[in-house]
Amino acid sequence: MTQTEQPQRGLRLVFWGLLLAFFDVRLATVDILPDFLGYIILARAFAQLRAVHAGFRRAEWMAIPLIVLSTASLVEWPEMPPELLGAKRLLAFADSALDLAMIWMLCDAIGGLARAAGLELLAASAATRRLLYLASVGLGWMLAVAAQALIRDPGDAGLGSMAVAIPAAAFGIVVLVLMLL
Repeated sequence: MTQTEQPQRGLRLVFWGLLLAFFDVRLATVDILPDFLGYIILARAFAQLRAVHAGFRRAEWMAIPLIVLSTASLVEWPEMPPELLGAKRLLAFADSALDLAMIWMLCDAIGGLARAAGLELLAASAATRRLLYLASVGLGWMLAVAAQALIRDPGDAGLGSMAVAIPAAAFGIVVLVLMLL
């Protein structure tokens, strides 16, 4: 394998791993594209890319615990016992924080590779994507807290959560478009 084939192969695996890890396709309550498969592919890809940039090693350290954490989301239970809601929220927060750290380190590594190759525009783009992802995750956390504050009654018609969900969806779409540019 040549020196340029190694990063290309690893980066292709990163693409497929991210695709599996971040897109949820559910049949009823079961995730038919399990996130843990995406994290396994990502951990493998980052292991292949370790020698290219230290950021990939750090991203690998985040992907490994995400393999375990993501198994908790294989099945969505429609009715969760109230005593388990706190644990579910804690797992979701840990998953989100590790995802954020992994993407941050991935963008850092891609930016480092781009700078080393003299591709300053790509390096700047990686830094921008990193900040956009940070902003979207941060907003998601704030909206989750706001939704909890608005939903005081379990029998609520969903108006409080809709007041949060609509702007969140709009912001998410804007961030996605900006990340793809």
